[in-house]
Amino acid sequence: MHRSDGISELNRMTTQDARPDSSESQTGFRFLPWIAILIVAALYLFTLDRWFGQGNLSALSDINGWDWRPLTSQPLHYLITKPLALLPILSQPVALSLLSFVCGTLSLLLLARTVQILPQERTRLQRQRVLASSGVLPGRIAWLPATLAVLVCGLQYSFWALSKGYAPDSIDLLLFAYCVRALAEFRHSRNDSWLHKAALVYAMGMTSNFALIGYFPLFIGTVLWMKGRSFFDFGFLLKFGLLGCLGLLLYLIPAIAHATSDVSPLGFWEALRAYLGAQKFAVFSYRRVTALFLAIVCIFPLLGMAFRWGEAGGDVSGASAQVTTGLTHLVNAAFLILGLAAAFEYKGISVRELAAAAGTPAALTVFYLSALSVGYYTGYFLLVFGTPSIHKWGRPSPLGKGINRAVVALVAIASICVPAALIYVQWPKLSKSQGPALNQMARRMSEALPDGSISLSDSPFWFLVANAGTEAAGRGGKVLHTDSSSITSAAYHRYMRKRHPKVWPPLEREYSLKDSLAPGAVIRFLTSLSLSNQVLYTEPSFGYFFEAHYLEPAGMLYRLQPLPIDRLEAPPLKPDSLARADAYWRTFESQDFPALIKSVPKKRSTPPSDVNASLARRAYSRTLNYWGVALERSGFKDQASAYFQHALDLNPANACAYVNKIYNAQIRTNGSIYVTFSDDIKKLFEEEVNRGLDGLLRANGPVDESGNLLVHSRYFAASENYMQSAQMLNQVASRDPAAGSEFQLAVAKLLNQAGRPDLALTSIARLRESAPRAFLSNATNALDVLETEGRALYTAGNFARAETLLKDAMTRFPSEDSPFSTLASLHLQHAAALRRVGKTNEYLQQISNARSLLEKQVMFQPTNANAWVNYGAAYMRADMHSEAIAPLNKAIQLDPGNHAALQNRAICHFRLNQLSEAQKDYERLRSLGPETPYAVYYGLAEIAARTGRNKDARKLYEEFIKNSPNAPEEGLVRDRLKSLK
Repeated sequence: MHRSDGISELNRMTTQDARPDSSESQTGFRFLPWIAILIVAALYLFTLDRWFGQGNLSALSDINGWDWRPLTSQPLHYLITKPLALLPILSQPVALSLLSFVCGTLSLLLLARTVQILPQERTRLQRQRVLASSGVLPGRIAWLPATLAVLVCGLQYSFWALSKGYAPDSIDLLLFAYCVRALAEFRHSRNDSWLHKAALVYAMGMTSNFALIGYFPLFIGTVLWMKGRSFFDFGFLLKFGLLGCLGLLLYLIPAIAHATSDVSPLGFWEALRAYLGAQKFAVFSYRRVTALFLAIVCIFPLLGMAFRWGEAGGDVSGASAQVTTGLTHLVNAAFLILGLAAAFEYKGISVRELAAAAGTPAALTVFYLSALSVGYYTGYFLLVFGTPSIHKWGRPSPLGKGINRAVVALVAIASICVPAALIYVQWPKLSKSQGPALNQMARRMSEALPDGSISLSDSPFWFLVANAGTEAAGRGGKVLHTDSSSITSAAYHRYMRKRHPKVWPPLEREYSLKDSLAPGAVIRFLTSLSLSNQVLYTEPSFGYFFEAHYLEPAGMLYRLQPLPIDRLEAPPLKPDSLARADAYWRTFESQDFPALIKSVPKKRSTPPSDVNASLARRAYSRTLNYWGVALERSGFKDQASAYFQHALDLNPANACAYVNKIYNAQIRTNGSIYVTFSDDIKKLFEEEVNRGLDGLLRANGPVDESGNLLVHSRYFAASENYMQSAQMLNQVASRDPAAGSEFQLAVAKLLNQAGRPDLALTSIARLRESAPRAFLSNATNALDVLETEGRALYTAGNFARAETLLKDAMTRFPSEDSPFSTLASLHLQHAAALRRVGKTNEYLQQISNARSLLEKQVMFQPTNANAWVNYGAAYMRADMHSEAIAPLNKAIQLDPGNHAALQNRAICHFRLNQLSEAQKDYERLRSLGPETPYAVYYGLAEIAARTGRNKDARKLYEEFIKNSPNAPEEGLVRDRLKSLK
């Protein structure tokens, strides 16, 4: 039977001619790997990303200098991409994609060449076949393994995605592929120049890709194994080492950038150590289990081609030889199947996801090496089963010939079916390039930013989008962009003052470059900035900035405004503002939204085909949801409903908009102010709330439903954002008459914590006017109101009035703890303030007043353990530690497990040098568990150090550092540890 296909030629090879340039090796199929590369490259070009997107905005920032910080990492990427700054900004995304395309295509070319020169004389069966020079496959069959390797690698999801849109990994992979090819070329030609070039390229790659540091032992081991003893030849080692050191000089670029910067707090050596330390951390923090799994996928299969297996070693048993041969075939088949399967990345065993979870997306090297092993093992089966043995006794029986033909057929079928299956699987995800949605959004942002304004972003991504928009509009120098994280850096303020002195206000005092601004200083700066400039937020926000500011909707952006001193909440929207907003958003509804809504996946679980459109949809949805809440709180409930619906049209997964829409429908029909969570809402919230409340609000915008406001209020209070917590609680108080008084009292307490006694007093006054008589006649409520009012009066500077109010409460409620403890704490606060300004006599007088007050309390309340603790603490404030012990003893007698009493008594004993008694109290605290207070470790360590038990002291100091949340004593403890060591 005559077979005209290329596979049939495999069985017609001569057994005498092993020359690679023989006429029989000149099959027309030898060009197929290069044709495959052209086809794959055409697919990349067809799906090439041309617009602003997640993958290229960070690179655009480096290219165009949008980030004020000096270069900190990846110097090679920076050097390669920086020349693109000469292009117009709108051309830079496609230029970056073309750079990745070129790197990906060149990597495939290197892969094809590497597969063709892999050694195929590793086993006895391979050596019994005709091979080309250096033991590689003859040209007539070498094309098929190379073609399959190229298609498996090039059509794999991560490789395809990398080659059609910019990612720094494309450059890293090209360098890695070149080094692998150089090692193979050296084995093929024994030319040392390949190893010298590999040393240079590998070292350059290490400076930007920490994965190459992980591969370094394998790289050096391979060079040493191939060179043998000649590796230690002085001439070779000198050149090899010098070229490697030359490549490592790229490490100096970030260090030089910091050393020459006028805003970097790091010098040359500090910056170099920081970068090397970051790479070291990345390598050593990599999850070892994941690294082992990835090694099984890509490294272990390569070991099969690394060693030249010996002959039978004297085994004359035919059955034993057949078993050995069968096991060899089985292992090779397993490695081939593993390499083919890895390219599909089945859910649950995704190589890319595992690598990313371990701390890096550097799975591309895994796929590359896996494709390399696919090429080798395909060649193995073609050679062993598709070509005759050079020995007559090795010729197969008729049954063996049938098996050989079947194996070769399977390899041929796999070479067609696997690439076809990869295209089938990947095409729906990768066939479309990322669209222009972010370009359009960047343009809209630019339109919303007037000349001379300042844009402020919480998200680095939207900071970059805003920059790209103004640059694309030719207004790069007319709008100042900043990100909120930088505002806390003193170095950033120096940078901005130097470059924009007329716009950027000075700080209230001088800071060093390494300093960070305290929240209060940041808030005061933002107030100054927003009063002298138009500051527009690119996304709805929250956090400590908004303890003194609010956002006023301004189109698709938000104007940052100082919160009026006499207001708890932002002023409501005016009708004319609503009219302008409606006209503004109608333009979006007709021009921008239809295409975005069309891109919404039919199922929530389906990943978006256009990530750029998905990002834009989520951003618009969040903005519309924010607008809806602002309208609802301003009384425009019908209009708010339309905005909530638009938000859901753009992002059906917007859990906050979903709840807001249901809540809005309820209150418009005089329904409940609390939403009963259906299964749909619960499912949405379960999906979104995994990122935490911060993530939920940043992704979706605010929730206005009362139950959620209560939850968020508690969360904000726990985060010490007391004003925003009070604002949320005030909303619920205004809606819920039954619990309004209780909420209003809680609002006043939060305002006290926020340092806004004026608003707290206003809230208390409103409470006294509106609260039911039953609420105020309740003793607990009445005391709460008096305590809150007293603290507000003290903070407002009216200590005399606060004292009168609380003394009156003590007369009315002599058996209650609150009036006594509150007034005593105010005396102690006042004492601390007097001490800070050096008024010692007045300080002692206030301590004495607090002590007298507490003495009176323990007379009225002799069984109140906390009163005795406070009484003892008042003595301690005056350094009267011996006098403090008696009241503390009484407190412990009443409550043997009172932590505060035991800790204070331990301190008193320690100060009085009664170390054994102090140790007993600390040990008692330690036994109470379940968690030992970190102060106990400090006390026990101090006692151990004083008594000469240095080993115990070291252990206890280390426990203190381990358990203390940035305690002020930490620096002192570290110094003590050094001295003890």
